[in-house]
Amino acid sequence: MLALLQQWPQWGFGQPPKAAEALPGGLTNQCLLLDIPPSRYVLRMEAGNSEQLGINREVEYRIHQVAAVEGLVPPVRFRSRDDQYWIRDYVRGWLLQPEQLDDSVLQQMASLLKRVHQLSVSGIPEVDIIAKGDLYWRRICSQRTPSPRLRELVADLRRQLQGWPSPERCICHMDPTLGNWLKTSDGWRLLDWEYAGLGHPYWDLAALVQDANLTDDQVQCLLQAYGASDDDAWQFALAQLQFIAALWYCAQGIWTQLELEAYLIGVQALS
Repeated sequence: MLALLQQWPQWGFGQPPKAAEALPGGLTNQCLLLDIPPSRYVLRMEAGNSEQLGINREVEYRIHQVAAVEGLVPPVRFRSRDDQYWIRDYVRGWLLQPEQLDDSVLQQMASLLKRVHQLSVSGIPEVDIIAKGDLYWRRICSQRTPSPRLRELVADLRRQLQGWPSPERCICHMDPTLGNWLKTSDGWRLLDWEYAGLGHPYWDLAALVQDANLTDDQVQCLLQAYGASDDDAWQFALAQLQFIAALWYCAQGIWTQLELEAYLIGVQALS
């Protein structure tokens, strides 16, 4: 950590940080809050498992900076050559809590996701959602040999959930979970774009529904605010994201294989 902070002359701020403190972080990265008067910044350290999780840092950076121009996320001010860490502006705010998800907030979230889906970034590859699941599954298998039943479930769902919900393509955040929504004095910001890519708009809506465990009424409010329909394409996208999210939780050690198996039985019944 100290060696990293000693690289401050490269950052272009003209002085070293006066203070650095750990910020609550996700499971993929660690973050430090840097005090470099007259401003503060967030230094995000890459956790070293990008390849295992199918993260493309160049794609993330390109989308992030376009989103920053649109005011959706604070801009990156420095990016180390090896992508070991980035430094972006710090924005004071409050992370979204489940109890705040009333109709008004859901409508604001739908509006912001529509802005994400209108971003224009050339040369971005399509997200292969099943290939991402394969990466997570290989990591799960490397940690402990899965049961025959779990192997069968994953194989069956993989076959059932191949393809796209419909022909639409757009820039997607791909991880708009509650912990990535920051309420600021100027409105909402959407953090952590490391899974972003060219995807289907329903995937972002489905990821939010899955993570926040929205009620049926909340789902309908979100879909209506976005201008989406509760049709076959939506149900397919929802099943895809439930499948991928479950594999991710297990690959990250949040769920056991038994918990994964129980959840996938439910996904299979609904898909």
